[in-house]
Amino acid sequence: DGVGFEDDACGRDCLHADFANMYIGGGVLTGGCVQEEIRFSICPELIISCLMCTVMNLGEAVQILGAEQFSSYAGYGFSLRFAGPCIDKQKRAEDGSVLRGIFAIDAYDGRRRDFNIRVQMQDVMMLREITKAAAGFSLMDDSMKLYSVLATGNWGCGVFGG
Repeated sequence: DGVGFEDDACGRDCLHADFANMYIGGGVLTGGCVQEEIRFSICPELIISCLMCTVMNLGEAVQILGAEQFSSYAGYGFSLRFAGPCIDKQKRAEDGSVLRGIFAIDAYDGRRRDFNIRVQMQDVMMLREITKAAAGFSLMDDSMKLYSVLATGNWGCGVFGG
């Protein structure tokens, strides 16, 4: 049971966080089936960002406004499945586009190295995370001021060893 943006009652009209791969979209086009890939699958307009943003560098984040959800889903990981069409109830602009704001900040990939809690809490690592968060939360324009609440979703951080 969701309390983040997966739950329509809780996530509507919030700014949504995408804890992303440095290559936005992650494995959405190659068989990935966790947080970021699910988000991109249910809001397929997000896939265009894979073409527009090649890789997020240190101090960079991606902000997207207007991704409509077309599909419902059930499960997670290898149990993920299509659960029917979705009628997106998010607020809309005068032109009819969905007013969903998403910001993507990539997680540090600690899978192939010693990434224990002491390493994660080093000044250089904490500065990286604070810089990423600041980039994600910085308003690119007034449209992001529509959101007073941030929804992160019910996602884990274990895939990258965090």
